[in-house]
Amino acid sequence: MNRMTVFYFVLQRSDHHMKIVHTALGLMLAKLTGGRFYIRFHITHRCNYQCRMCDQRNQHMDRELDLTEIRRVAERVAQLKAFHIVITGGEPFLRPDLPDIIAAFKNHHFSVRVQTNGGPQVTHDRFMACVQAGLQDISVSMDTLDKKVQDDICKSHDVVDNALRTLQMSRHILPYGISQANIVASKYNFTELPDLVRFFSEKGIYTYITPVMIADMKGRKDQYQFRSRDTQFRPEDMDPDIIRRVMDELIDLRRHGMGLTNSTRYLKDYKAYLLTGQSNWRCEAGTLSLDILPDGRFTICKEKAPIGHILDHDFPEFIHSDLFRQMANKTIGACRGCFYGEYREPQYAVRDATVFQEWVRDWARTFRHGMRFKKIDKPFH
Repeated sequence: MNRMTVFYFVLQRSDHHMKIVHTALGLMLAKLTGGRFYIRFHITHRCNYQCRMCDQRNQHMDRELDLTEIRRVAERVAQLKAFHIVITGGEPFLRPDLPDIIAAFKNHHFSVRVQTNGGPQVTHDRFMACVQAGLQDISVSMDTLDKKVQDDICKSHDVVDNALRTLQMSRHILPYGISQANIVASKYNFTELPDLVRFFSEKGIYTYITPVMIADMKGRKDQYQFRSRDTQFRPEDMDPDIIRRVMDELIDLRRHGMGLTNSTRYLKDYKAYLLTGQSNWRCEAGTLSLDILPDGRFTICKEKAPIGHILDHDFPEFIHSDLFRQMANKTIGACRGCFYGEYREPQYAVRDATVFQEWVRDWARTFRHGMRFKKIDKPFH
């Protein structure tokens, strides 16, 4: 290992420690002030896959913000005292200026994560450019090890091989960051979920279970901005004994440090939802988090219509106004609920002491060692 490589990894580890500090500060400020600490920026709705359980490809935008505008977005978001930015889409790697976008937020001291499908567009050179720009964590979508099933879900080819290639690349380029497989739980893979967690754990890869959300066929066509209507994905009508067995196994894997990053409360609540159909949760989207769309409009939730533009001159005043709170409460009050982790998990961490304690245990056990719960150099198979 040459000196430049050593220096590069030393910087990464220092950056990782700063991310832990930012997480702690963000959670404490959110607890004390109710402010936002988690921002999702959908930099594009374009995608090279046509996933059947996702309707993003049908969300048409006249334009996407250019790099100059995105730098102004970073300034605006920094004014919210947020600490975490998730760059998502669509597929973020379809934007050639992704490294510059990452740098724009890194310059304002955000911790930066990118969500990607890990397809052929994620080359080694592009990935390295993103890491050098400040990328700290990456989530790669992958739902099953069955290549034919995954290709059918995404309406593409070689999805599994590409996702595994990207995760293996990430594990070596980002040794002190989180390399995570994002698994959409559905009827197609529900019984496979525990084995997927074990498979990735053996490779030193974290996992997060994202329950599929399918639009109610009886609802208005414009009720949701993200969900598809392909009811074949719904696991709710599966045998209750199978649901209990799988969810109990996932909860056990979580408790034994197998790299599953869902909180235990989240897994228990999802199990109850599958068995009863009851969400039993008062969402705080818009209060603890915010979603920014490709054209700069923002919304309290990716499922709902935008309510303003982040580059409007009155954005700083509006976001803290009674009018904004009223609009957010009205939207939440009319919502039937969901299990998107990007809204539940931050709220659990801020409002539920047991979840916060679970995060602290994770940091003590794993995160302080550079996110590595095991060191593995063998390639994926």
